[in-house]
Amino acid sequence: MKITFNRTGGFIGAHDSVEIDTDSISEKERDEIYSAFETTKFLRKSSERGTGSDLFHYKISTEKVLEVDDNTSTARDLKPLIDLLMSKVQSTKESY
Repeated sequence: MKITFNRTGGFIGAHDSVEIDTDSISEKERDEIYSAFETTKFLRKSSERGTGSDLFHYKISTEKVLEVDDNTSTARDLKPLIDLLMSKVQSTKESY
């Protein structure tokens, strides 16, 4: 599975992204990602936009594209998955 994750916005005007091909990572990482997708029921979720300023906007793309803002119930439901994908963004930044 190919995953693209983007986080934009917020007070700092962030633009963070990472692309993950689960065929190119360790079995442990792959299991962790699949578990997060399953636990958060990603495929059952719908995009949801919030209201307010300085929100982070998340876009997670697989065979489905889901876009959510920080202050939405969908973002809260997806928090374990978002946190996991943000950790992948951070580890990518550290490798530069």
